[in-house]
Amino acid sequence: MVDPLRPRDPPRPGLFIVADPDHTWLARVADLADPKDLPLLAVALRERCPWLVSFNLRDYQPGHPAITVLRPGDFVTLIRRQFTQL
Repeated sequence: MVDPLRPRDPPRPGLFIVADPDHTWLARVADLADPKDLPLLAVALRERCPWLVSFNLRDYQPGHPAITVLRPGDFVTLIRRQFTQL
C-alpha cells in the first residue's frame, strides 16, 4: 500500500477512472468524513488529489490536511486564478 504522505511520482493531470478503495484505505479515513462519503475521500487521498469538489462541505469534516474540499464555484475561481498565472 502506498502511503499518501510519502513523496512519490507527481499526480497525473487529467481525469481518470480509478478502482474503489479497499478496506485498509477506508479505515485510514474512518473518522474524517461522513460514512457515505468515505470512499470518495479515501480515493482522493490514495490518488493524491489536491482538491475534492462537493456541494456538501460539511460531509467532509474534519477532512484530511492533504485535501482541500471546495464548492464547485470556488474550484472554478481557483482554476481561473491559476490560469492567469501561466
